[in-house]
Amino acid sequence: YYPFVLKEQGASLGQIGNALTIFLFAGGLGGLSGGFVAERFGGRAVTIWSCIITGPLLAVAFMFDGGTGLALLAAGGFALGSTIPVNVAM
Repeated sequence: YYPFVLKEQGASLGQIGNALTIFLFAGGLGGLSGGFVAERFGGRAVTIWSCIITGPLLAVAFMFDGGTGLALLAAGGFALGSTIPVNVAM
């Protein structure tokens, strides 16, 4: 829904594409990091922490414009992506 929110806020197509790129790139980095963290602390811990922080980060990203919203979106994407290697391994 984030692209629709950005469009409603008056963002251009390029800005919407950049936001999605940032979200997906951060998710990819989260996936790489999540695997390493899961080896050290366990997959269960990574999954629990991801579930705790992803929702609030992405929900708050809708409330901010510009750089703050993009930073929260990237953090949420990172947290969301960190569980992918854990889920694949399980």
